[in-house]
Amino acid sequence: MSYRPKGKHVSVDSQAPEALGMCDYTQFVHERKDLVRQMEYRGDDLVWTGLYVGRQYLDVPNDQLRPPIVAPDPVPVPEPRVQQGSGVILPQPQVPAVQAFNNLENYGWSAQPQAPTPVPDGDFDGVPALPENVREQILRNYAWTAN
Repeated sequence: MSYRPKGKHVSVDSQAPEALGMCDYTQFVHERKDLVRQMEYRGDDLVWTGLYVGRQYLDVPNDQLRPPIVAPDPVPVPEPRVQQGSGVILPQPQVPAVQAFNNLENYGWSAQPQAPTPVPDGDFDGVPALPENVREQILRNYAWTAN
């Protein structure tokens, strides 16, 4: 008579021993042939998570991890026509930078230099910067209002 130890999930036959393995979820010992790969959806495919689990602890892949099926965009109308005069053009709000640029002429500066100005390295738009005291005066004179 052979000795056959038994456990919750495994029984070992001393005459024909089987390989054993551990469930990655529960850490219970199982026969290796009873461990299966745990799969889950990634995109539209089932992918192995890298875990071996006992058959009774296997999770069913959740369909909520699959991407939704989206309807295609509608077919565009051939040669569309827009009603004339339906567009509304809103006035551009004046901001301090725009007002300061408009006030360049008051301080003897020109928006477009007459002679080519050498452009230094870095982010420079070709318009020389105003002196610090002039910038402060423009900001003080600006009518700050809440819209």
